[in-house]
Amino acid sequence: LPDESCNVAWALESVGYAGDKSRFLDEAFRLLRPGGRIVVADAFLTQPRSSLSRDDLDIVAPFERGWALAPLASVGEFAGDLQQAGFVRVTPRDVTAHVIPSSKRMHRAGLLLLPFARLLRRLGLCTPMQLHACEAAHAQYAARRRGIGAYVIFSAQRPGRPASPQPGASLGPEAAAAQPF
Repeated sequence: LPDESCNVAWALESVGYAGDKSRFLDEAFRLLRPGGRIVVADAFLTQPRSSLSRDDLDIVAPFERGWALAPLASVGEFAGDLQQAGFVRVTPRDVTAHVIPSSKRMHRAGLLLLPFARLLRRLGLCTPMQLHACEAAHAQYAARRRGIGAYVIFSAQRPGRPASPQPGASLGPEAAAAQPF
């Protein structure tokens, strides 16, 4: 896509797969027009990996492995990456409390299925990745309960004023509804 061709970049549970999160953010910055916004909703660590205990890392590892995630960034690290890429008005919003019901359901399903997945793996009827996914369902909840994992929505803006709409350009349903007949 050409430079400055988008008004919004949205990453829903996908940044966790980016090995180089700074590169992803640089590309989003390139694509956004001045005044454009990026919104990221994903799992993050609540503190830098270097400050996690061995027990904490033992919870994070199966979570990342089971869902094929790149190493998770902390909230602070990702906020810094956004600023380093040039974004302003970087705003993280921790919405972990809102995902806890789903997190609990995945945890319960993982606990229920894990013994069967282990048995099926021993019998050669389950792939290692399928077994790791059951372990991840348990680990993601454990990380949140322990306070080392959070679900965060970031918003940030590329500096500059948004361009005025071109004559005849669609303003969208909200603006069109506000226009007089």
